[in-house]
Amino acid sequence: MAFVRETYRAFWCEGRDISDPAVLRQLVEQGGGSPESKGTINEESRQVAQEWEAAWHATGQAGVPLIVSPEGDLLVGCVPVEEIRRFIQAE
Repeated sequence: MAFVRETYRAFWCEGRDISDPAVLRQLVEQGGGSPESKGTINEESRQVAQEWEAAWHATGQAGVPLIVSPEGDLLVGCVPVEEIRRFIQAE
């Protein structure tokens, strides 16, 4: 999950091109992985990915970003900053 969060941060906050293999390699290395680990998936990683995918599908949404509040409220898509502030303040 940490890799997913850092990849989202790189794209949404830092404007990095996450389709660039060099950027992905750097993100893997920052997360403590090695470039050689690319393409290797252990059972724990597979389970985490499946849980994440199941949680995503359970929302019934396909937009990104998707923010879920602790109460289960959803904020979907690229919305104005003021709407994001209201959503976060309501938590």
